[in-house]
Amino acid sequence: MKKIIQILILGCMLFGIIGCGSKQETLKCTRNKNNTTTTITGTFEKSKLTKMIIESTTIFNSTDDIESQYGVLQLTVAIMNAMEGVDGILSKNNTTATMKIIADLSKMSPENKENMFEKEILNKKDFKVYAKEEGLTCK
Repeated sequence: MKKIIQILILGCMLFGIIGCGSKQETLKCTRNKNNTTTTITGTFEKSKLTKMIIESTTIFNSTDDIESQYGVLQLTVAIMNAMEGVDGILSKNNTTATMKIIADLSKMSPENKENMFEKEILNKKDFKVYAKEEGLTCK
């Protein structure tokens, strides 16, 4: 029994040491404007942006309104899906459309990063500036 406890303690210590090397943190920024809620979540490792998730939910006035705009949203998602390292998902329900874009920056070329963000976002400070310029509030 004593040997099992020692192995468990050693395993926990080893896990703790390995876990300390990876300092991953997230920053979530949001905006509510014109019936649209936008959330951008950045994942950072050692202050370097490694992943970004952009989720946007829009509530339209009617089913006719959502149908007239849905094609534009589909085109946007198709463009994002064509980029290496980017996945886009689009869904709708009655008068609500939700678009989710997941960008793994480690798999994206510098050109794709520039096309997606209009400027290079490398670290947490750049991410906060980008979010503020887009009218988002970070917590």
